[in-house]
Amino acid sequence: MYCRNCGTKNEGKVKFCKNCGREIKKSRSFDFALAHWIERYKRGFILLLLLVAIIFIFYIFLLPQHSDVSDQQNNISSAVVNVLCDNENGGSGIMFSSEGFVVTNNHVIAESKACLVTIPNISSGAPEEIYIAEPIIIPSLSEQYDIAMLKIDMAYEDSDGKVWGQYPKSFVAYQRPDICAGYEPKLEDKVRIFGYPVASGGLNLTITDGIISSFSENGEILTSAKIDSGNSGGLAVDKNGCMLGIPSAIFTGEYENLGVIIPNSAILEFIDKIPDE
Repeated sequence: MYCRNCGTKNEGKVKFCKNCGREIKKSRSFDFALAHWIERYKRGFILLLLLVAIIFIFYIFLLPQHSDVSDQQNNISSAVVNVLCDNENGGSGIMFSSEGFVVTNNHVIAESKACLVTIPNISSGAPEEIYIAEPIIIPSLSEQYDIAMLKIDMAYEDSDGKVWGQYPKSFVAYQRPDICAGYEPKLEDKVRIFGYPVASGGLNLTITDGIISSFSENGEILTSAKIDSGNSGGLAVDKNGCMLGIPSAIFTGEYENLGVIIPNSAILEFIDKIPDE
């Protein structure tokens, strides 16, 4: 008979357990076997539970939590804007501050006096808000780096009297994920391009995917992600939503084309060289 208290098997008809001294009561064989198993393996079971708890705590609190570009999708989609200027050029831009400063390519806004900046609906990509912005071009510097800026001044009112936005307001600017600290782009890294290419109509936000295909001699990033006219000034990010740079051109080969991205390093150089006013 098995003792229900300690699981010890007692031979013969005994009233008290020879191991723990408790009175032995009749029970089903299942109870005997369960009591015996618990007594034999309870130490290992406790150690296993402790190990699982340690692994869970380590995973939640100590391991870095890697994000995916899908986690940043709403922020990125809201921060990539359509740019249409009175020089009849069009392109894309990145909302870089909540005050309404937009970074884009110089060739998108060159020689223009005013531009329209369109913010998309993050679900459909269709135009949702439209604002009037003033071009900010730094002489010679903007031409050298093909980078310029816009400052939103007011909401746009169409011919029917409809006002497409609210100004002043706090705009959704691109936020660099914490995981991007120290990130250096590498060959074959995934690339996602946000912009307004003419191939898809030029008005709706469009997203294309690819990889880093190469690095040019002057430091530009070449990508297999589809880039067309209108993507200029948009945003290129990696799989975690880290900014790679600004799509600016198409490198045309005999059969296939590669997109050209102005890297972050060039953008930072441009900003550093802007003269203080």
